[in-house]
Amino acid sequence: MKVLFFKGGAEMYKVVIAEDEKMIRKGLVTIVDQLVTDFTVIGEADNGERALELLAHDCPDVLLTDIRMPKCDGLSLIREARSYYPHVKIVIVSGHEEFAYAQQAIQHGVSRYLLKPIDRTEVVLAFDEIKRGLVEPEQEDHENHLIQQVDSYIKTHIDQDITLQAVAKLVHLHPTYFSQWFKNETGQNFSTYVTQKRLERAETLLHQTNLRVYEVARMSGYQNEKHFMKLFKKEKRCTPTQFRQRALL
Repeated sequence: MKVLFFKGGAEMYKVVIAEDEKMIRKGLVTIVDQLVTDFTVIGEADNGERALELLAHDCPDVLLTDIRMPKCDGLSLIREARSYYPHVKIVIVSGHEEFAYAQQAIQHGVSRYLLKPIDRTEVVLAFDEIKRGLVEPEQEDHENHLIQQVDSYIKTHIDQDITLQAVAKLVHLHPTYFSQWFKNETGQNFSTYVTQKRLERAETLLHQTNLRVYEVARMSGYQNEKHFMKLFKKEKRCTPTQFRQRALL
């Protein structure tokens, strides 16, 4: 889940940092804001309870927290965060002597852990990995939304001329790019996909209505009855009339 937050006109992922040692906390804030792209710190907490308040109020994308915290320790904080805010990515900070403690946290779905003293490069790498995990689901959701748009357009225009150019314009893609993207997503050429949808429409009409074959053809997007019958027989291994008769058996 990406929460909209704009900084300097750019859309950013939101980060809350929970660390009771002020110098370390401020150092982490500086690293994230200056060295990590597409992330910005929107809240700081010096104890676990305050961190939970920030999670509830600001809905961040990432929680970066020390493994040991006053009032509500790191493990308790992580358990609470994972239970109530499952979308939040969690990065923990721990010392070498707390490694076994950190391993328990990892079992609660922590994305990464960082060892003290903090290495700036490790922080950047951790956020780069988190960004990939955040971006991929968004891209997948976007792709699914585009496919739904295409399906909806085909369904509502099934009895009309449907061109690749018109649908590409609908989803704001160049026709050439749309053609390749569509084949990658569905495994079919756009024209083949449209034909499949038209024939599915024809099957439904043949099965559920008493419309004549030429009427079924037109309502499925084929003005030429002979062409429709030839195509139907090629794809379904029977004529429209035979299909209707079989459906009645």
